[in-house]
Amino acid sequence: MAAPAIRGLGILTGAEAKSAAWGSAGAISGPSHMEGLKKQTVDRKRLEILTLPRPDRPGDRFRRATRECLLALAAVDAMLEDGKASREAIVGERTALLYVTAAAYGASNRAFIERQGGVMHFAYTAPAVVPAEVAIEFGVAGPYGILIGGAPATLRAIEQAARLLEAGTCDQALVLAVEIFEECADLYARHRRSYRWPLVETAACLWLERGAGALSFESARDGRRAAGSWICATGARGRRRDRSSCRDAGGENMRGSSGARRNPTRAAARRETEVVSMTQKEVLDELKGLVVERLKFDPRRAAEMTLETTLPKGVDGSLGLDSLDFIELSVAIEERFGIVIDEAHDLTDEFLSLDSLSRFILAKNGQA
Repeated sequence: MAAPAIRGLGILTGAEAKSAAWGSAGAISGPSHMEGLKKQTVDRKRLEILTLPRPDRPGDRFRRATRECLLALAAVDAMLEDGKASREAIVGERTALLYVTAAAYGASNRAFIERQGGVMHFAYTAPAVVPAEVAIEFGVAGPYGILIGGAPATLRAIEQAARLLEAGTCDQALVLAVEIFEECADLYARHRRSYRWPLVETAACLWLERGAGALSFESARDGRRAAGSWICATGARGRRRDRSSCRDAGGENMRGSSGARRNPTRAAARRETEVVSMTQKEVLDELKGLVVERLKFDPRRAAEMTLETTLPKGVDGSLGLDSLDFIELSVAIEERFGIVIDEAHDLTDEFLSLDSLSRFILAKNGQA
């Protein structure tokens, strides 16, 4: 099989305590927009996790994005920086995308199951959401694939990319890998084998193009398939690197099947704060808090909201809330104010602005 050439490689890793991109000479340099990443070591019953913080990314589209999605986008940015190319270089149907993970979707599944939906909607629990975000953000529209597993799965993804390039199915291929562990640290800590090595959160993207030479994968231990190093010999650009085999953490399967909303009467019964007599301004302040906490709006933007602020997407000067936002906001209001919102009724007028919504809440609590 013909070996692909490495055009660029972007890496974000908790082990390096910063985001990093491998330069052509093997140096490590961090992209400017990710300089805020710091190493965080977490101890969970003797389990050490080297974590990556949630990257900041401008734009309302990323309010609901999961941490693994944002890390994947940052890894692609680092890859483009390493390859000294703009994002236009990977746009279109001639760029393939292969995504690999063993554990990254555990966090979103746990958030969905334990909150019975809440701010985490069912669609975000699928492994496919990560490559989907990358494809949308960077305009990648070529062949794609998803492989579930650790280091061996990543090697298979590289092999698949080489086959696509050799067959002329694509002109370039991105191999994307993301692993996060922090959200499920207590689950991984139950597995005794996890204690031997730290779990290192990582997001990486490899940019491959057609190259010369032959592609082969060899075990680094005298030909034995052992849990040691693997060598990827591409025969291109003189790069030959050891890739350490990942060790499974052995966490529990967190996938769920029910996408139903929580029962509003149970939500009201479980509310943490008993609602007493409130003014409209107090309700407005609570709504501002929910917009930040549950809809992931910037606190600075929430501070500028007034009673005249409109809500639905498509209304001039509004917050631009979509259908998922309104579902989440309804659940949050039920929990916070102890009311039941009957979705059988048309509530378009009630959810038009913060003024109409706050009056609706007061009326439901008999304070109109």
